[in-house]
Amino acid sequence: MVVQAQSRKTWDFLNNGFSAATITALQTDMEQNGTGGYWRDWEKDVSTANTGTWFNASTVSGTASTHADGVATPIPELKDLNFQSVKGKGLVLVNDYSQSENDGSPNKQYPYGTHFIWLNGSKLSFTFKAAAGDTLHMGIESHKNTEARGVNISVNGTTIAADYGQSVPIFFNDVKWTLIQATDGSDSVTVKVTSSNGCHIYYIIVGEGDAPTVKAASKIAYVFNSGNGYDRDADYAHAFISGSSDLFTTTAVDVNNKTITADSLEKFDAVVISPYIDAADACVSTLKSIIAYEPVLNLNASLYEPWGYGKAVTTIQQTATIVNANNKFFTNATANGLDTSTGALNILSAGGITGVNLSPYFAGDDTLAVVDNAVAVHEHNANRNAYMFLPYDKQNMASIDADAMSVILPTALSLVADTKTAVTNTPASTVSQVYKNKETLVVLKDGNKSATIYYTTDGTDPSDKSNVYTDTLKFMEPVTIKAIAKADGYLMSDTAIVDIAIKTQAPAPEFTINEGADTSVVTLTDADPSLTIYYNYTGSTDATKSAVYSAPLKVTTPVTVTAFAEGGSYIQSETASKNVTIQNIDKTLRYDVLAHFDANSVDWNHGSTSTAYFFSWGKTARSCYDTTQSPDVNGVYPFVPDEEISDSLWTIKSKGQVVDWENTTPTAVVGDGT
Repeated sequence: MVVQAQSRKTWDFLNNGFSAATITALQTDMEQNGTGGYWRDWEKDVSTANTGTWFNASTVSGTASTHADGVATPIPELKDLNFQSVKGKGLVLVNDYSQSENDGSPNKQYPYGTHFIWLNGSKLSFTFKAAAGDTLHMGIESHKNTEARGVNISVNGTTIAADYGQSVPIFFNDVKWTLIQATDGSDSVTVKVTSSNGCHIYYIIVGEGDAPTVKAASKIAYVFNSGNGYDRDADYAHAFISGSSDLFTTTAVDVNNKTITADSLEKFDAVVISPYIDAADACVSTLKSIIAYEPVLNLNASLYEPWGYGKAVTTIQQTATIVNANNKFFTNATANGLDTSTGALNILSAGGITGVNLSPYFAGDDTLAVVDNAVAVHEHNANRNAYMFLPYDKQNMASIDADAMSVILPTALSLVADTKTAVTNTPASTVSQVYKNKETLVVLKDGNKSATIYYTTDGTDPSDKSNVYTDTLKFMEPVTIKAIAKADGYLMSDTAIVDIAIKTQAPAPEFTINEGADTSVVTLTDADPSLTIYYNYTGSTDATKSAVYSAPLKVTTPVTVTAFAEGGSYIQSETASKNVTIQNIDKTLRYDVLAHFDANSVDWNHGSTSTAYFFSWGKTARSCYDTTQSPDVNGVYPFVPDEEISDSLWTIKSKGQVVDWENTTPTAVVGDGT
């Protein structure tokens, strides 16, 4: 049976996660389009950002894509999944999610894995093509470890039951279905996956899945110095790397009496800094310059001090303590045969590990293992041209634990090499102005949240020696701001040039009110007759939600008129408001005792069953009583003092009743309006 419509059978997020190229594309999308565009790495606000860990999407219909320079590029890991108008934040791509211990999970960890897609809500769905009669396997767990959540599967519109496993579980389940035949006899069917509520999907495998992709060997530069009595036969690091010919094509780069440049290393997928580089070697500054711009695996603690990035620390320990066992390095190493069950990382069989103390440049890194008070393994820029340190110094090379090194070194190097990413410019900064009366506030922002912004106001071109932007700038005179931005691992941005203007606030309108028995007349004027006066009855300061004043207003019911003026080079005036009364109309139009509320939905909310109510003095009945006072003889506390809130057309008072505010601008007419 040949099914032309099905081009993919395996989506394995659990083991493969999302590539460095995909993470970079998602970050570039955010940098160019803002977090209000297509993707963002935070949930409620920017303070909750999880850079490189997970990304949630705006509404996704069809193919999930990233967007850069106006071009949509499908995300490779989601190829051939057709999303059905998944709501904003409904699709979340999760990479290196943190885990915690949980005995309910099959692997005692929740979440079960660190890489998955998260359908964040109910009735979210996607489809894909498959062969009729084939099998379907999915790894599923709930996003809430106290509630069963998962997926339902339908084939050409018909819901099917699982052969085994729980499709709506709490903890991870491997679930299998058999796809039914198409009623029209077609070889191909459409499979629809629909969430019951928020859940994680770790993999989707149709039939036997796709044939494994054979990855090309990574091109590795092994940088060493053959001087000072170097013995190639004693360099076990080079032996293990060059011996992994299925993984790496290794080029030995000897710096003895030679000069290397950053450009000469750019052609490699990763650079290994061997233990056989001395702190005084001429190449040390070049090796520093490629960090964050090329994938680097450093085996040499002695270089931290000349780099200004820390200092080597000698210990007497042969093993390091694993502090982040869920990091991809350890999960991959464990899969490759390294025993990490004891929480110890074997480095040496004798002697002492040389770790490092880190400077601020590396302070925010993931520390993966420690030894005494030093860092034994750490990772920098994990998803983009990553840097990793492993403690294999030349003094202890003869005492290395060869069995452990044979797994640790290739695993780390493969991980680092996979993050090779083209170096691009930092996004240009944006300059926004907030005009006040005779002063302007200026905010500089950059699409890369880790970027440092440099600026000038004297007309000179900015550099990394210019003023560093830290907070809102205030100007009382016109200036020209020039700004550049630089993020670690990126080139300098283009220069943003913005002229800062200083504006004067328009004079506020003035009211003249002639109150009448049945009609009151409101006249609005302004000290500058060239300005446009806007007015409304809602208290708005938005010109688009206001009317342009052109003639005196005739008011027949009590109301509050709000007015403001703008035009020319002025900024909008302050608002002016007046309560307008009618002599023959009492302000009290209607009483409703909310504690005995009996108005119907037709009168109060256009017949809608959704709520439209007003003000809250408390969330529970407890707030009706004043517990700071003494109770009576029956133990009952007194009601809270009277509360009141008023608008021009109504007043709400409470003597202890709980009243909730939801809609501050109701539009329904109450009853017959009398």
